[in-house]
Amino acid sequence: MIRAASTPSIPGSSSLRVLLTRPLEQSEETAKWLSVQKFSALIVPCLRIELVADPALLSALSGLSRYAAIALTSVSAVRALLHYAQPDSSWPPLCVVGEKTASELRRHGMAPSLIAESSSGHALALQILRLLGPERAAARVLFPQAAEGRDELVTVLHDAGVWVDRVTAYRTVEASSDQLQPAVVALRQGQIDLLPLGSPKTAQVLLRALGDDARAVLAQTLVGAIGQTTAQALRDADIRVDVIADKPSFEVLIEELAERAKRKVRT
Repeated sequence: MIRAASTPSIPGSSSLRVLLTRPLEQSEETAKWLSVQKFSALIVPCLRIELVADPALLSALSGLSRYAAIALTSVSAVRALLHYAQPDSSWPPLCVVGEKTASELRRHGMAPSLIAESSSGHALALQILRLLGPERAAARVLFPQAAEGRDELVTVLHDAGVWVDRVTAYRTVEASSDQLQPAVVALRQGQIDLLPLGSPKTAQVLLRALGDDARAVLAQTLVGAIGQTTAQALRDADIRVDVIADKPSFEVLIEELAERAKRKVRT
């Protein structure tokens, strides 16, 4: 699905056009913010989120009292968790990555016990260890994540003696080549000024759609990464990374890309 916002000019630069490639619900939320900020947006999701009724997840949710904490590294993990369970005051501490994930919890009347500002699972794991304290060797943490989720949080906690129940809560499904054609055409025709990318998989799907000359095509736009992991995936594909967000926030990433674009115009 493709959505476009209006295209007013931004003071100090030509009118900036932003390609949003995250799942539709996330991209639509960002597009509303872009409209308020007087940016233009084209939504072409590279991924679709599907909830997974994993028996291991459902079993874990039926006995949350055994857990010392729940680790949540994305908004999608929060939505999956709340889709299958009704929250109450007996839930263990909710430990999240980023303000977006925390805001999704608050939207459902729940407060996170800690928020890791870094976008990495490693950073969240370290904060969970501090929360658990010296008794952590006997602790158990529930970690609902994507089917293709990374291992870093689990590795850090396991190395510290914490048992982690890693369960599948959702999976990402790649868009087809046909669905990605509007993004490919816009990028090839130089119609996109800012390309913020929110995950290594999103980057991989888009680069595959662009083909062998992806590097040359993306030289026409400013490319940003939400964090170091996404940035490294782009560099591994020989793609120039212009901006890495100072915070794990898509809005911050876009603002920093826009500032870079303004500096280019002034020079």
